[in-house]
Order: sequence, then structure tokens, then C-alpha cells
Amino acid sequence: MEKFIKKLMIALTVMFLAIICGNGAVKAGDYWASNLYANNGNYVGYSEGSITENTERGWTANFKSPGWYGIWEAQVYQSTKLGMGNVNIAKDKRYSIRFDIKSEICNKLIYILVGSSEKVAFSDWIYVKKGEIYKYYSNFIAKEDATEIHFGMGPQFELEGHSGLGEELYRYNIYRAKYGNSKYWDDESALEPMTIKCRNFYLGDIEKNIKNFKAVNKKGRKIKLTWKKSNDAYKYQIAYASNKKFTKNVNYKNVKSKGTKSYIIKKLKKGKTYYFKMRVYYILNRKMEYGNWSVTKKVKIKK
Repeated sequence: MEKFIKKLMIALTVMFLAIICGNGAVKAGDYWASNLYANNGNYVGYSEGSITENTERGWTANFKSPGWYGIWEAQVYQSTKLGMGNVNIAKDKRYSIRFDIKSEICNKLIYILVGSSEKVAFSDWIYVKKGEIYKYYSNFIAKEDATEIHFGMGPQFELEGHSGLGEELYRYNIYRAKYGNSKYWDDESALEPMTIKCRNFYLGDIEKNIKNFKAVNKKGRKIKLTWKKSNDAYKYQIAYASNKKFTKNVNYKNVKSKGTKSYIIKKLKKGKTYYFKMRVYYILNRKMEYGNWSVTKKVKIKK
């Protein structure tokens, strides 16, 4: 009965928001929404258009007009409280955010905010050139709890009412100095209709643990190590030794290509037993961090 009441309350909340917000509200099954209030005649700065693709991994926003007031007048957002997606960010925990984004009609400066106007867990600015795919990736430590993520794409440098900003305003001033001091972007076409596409969206835990780690003896006194690629790896470190505590004859190998899923260790001694393990290195706050060691694999060299 409690589960039924909870589901009913969520459904009523979504219905209420749909009534008061019009096309800017959330529909059942949506992963993303936008503040397209101008669709219903509210032209006081707000955007007009539609979200034509709406999936767990991305969205396409077609703005007939991006609005004319601030960065948030044209936005796409996700909110767990409104039944969209799964944004559950906890303060002081480590997370990864990544996506591919493209602006088809104009150059676009986009503000990414994980959190709300009062509590900012993470934020960043990106400059997307017309027609190019921008592959965004960042690891961060959450400054606050958060259940929302927003992509701000309005035509002005406005961030009014955001009391939770600190370092973000510093970054904002850097971008403003780089792209001009006028209130509009360097590209006037940013005020015209625009189409923004976001794909391969991920916001969640950093992939810092090795999965599917295997070690197999190959002909020629070799060991082939394989694992599942980590999307957050900057590089990998492999360790092997002649005892399971890794205190005798310990060797380390660094695999610099993060896309690599295998590595061959050569010139091992036939008849000897070796122990293997590995871990992920990733970047956090411009520093190298490492994940947990994988399970240890024991292999005797028979070939």
C-alpha cells in the first residue's frame, strides 16, 4: 500500500507540473525536460521549441528561439525528484560525468550544472564549435548533495540568483574575457534557432576498479592479461611477483593507452609460478589517483 501511495504521489506531482508549466514540464517516461514556456505564449525571455529525442543516454533539443534573458532561458535538465533519470549525487563522494555534444547551427557556450541554484555539486563551462562533436569528460568530488543536472544554453552571460557559485564564477569570468565582454556570445547566430544534440551521457561513479581480469599462459613463456576497459582510466598499472603477497621479485608495468584491453608479459621462467594483479589510474582535480587492486591471478608457466 505504501509503494502504491508513493507512486501515486509522484504521478500527481508530474501531472501538476505539466499543468502549470505547459510544454516545459515532464511527461511520463521522459528522461529530460526543458523550460519551453514560450510555447504557451510566455515570451518574457523564455525559449521556444521541442525535445525531439529523449533517452537515458541523451537528447536532441530544437530551439525555435533560445530566449533572450539569461543562460537558463534555454536549458535541458534532468531531475530525479521529478521522476527523470537517476541523479543521486552525495556530498564528498567521487563521480564521473561524460557525454558527446554537438551544436549544428552556431557556436555555443554551454554551462553544465550538477545541483541547484542554491547547492552546486559540480559545474563547468564548455565552448562547442558549430558542427563539431565536443567529447566532454571530467571526474569530480561533489561539493553538495544533488538530484538534478542542467545544461544551460541561453544567449547571455547571466548567472543571477546562483548563491552556490564560487570557483564557477571565476571560470565564467575567464570565458567571458576570452570570448568577449558583450552580453551576447561571440557568434550572433546564437540568438537564432539552434539544434543541440547530446549523446552517450553518463553521470555516476568513477570506473576505478578492474573488471573481468584474466591471465593466461601463452606459448613462448608469455602471459596474456585481459580486462574490461574502464571509461575513466588515464592509464593502467600491472604488478606481478613470485609470491601472492607481492614481496618477492616484484615487477611493475604501466599501460599508457586507456583504450587498451590486453597486455602480454614476456621472458618468464618456465616451471615457475607467478601472481598478477592490476589497477586503474585516473585524473581527479588535476592529480593522478589510483583505484583498488584487482583480484590476484595465479599462473604457472607451462609453455
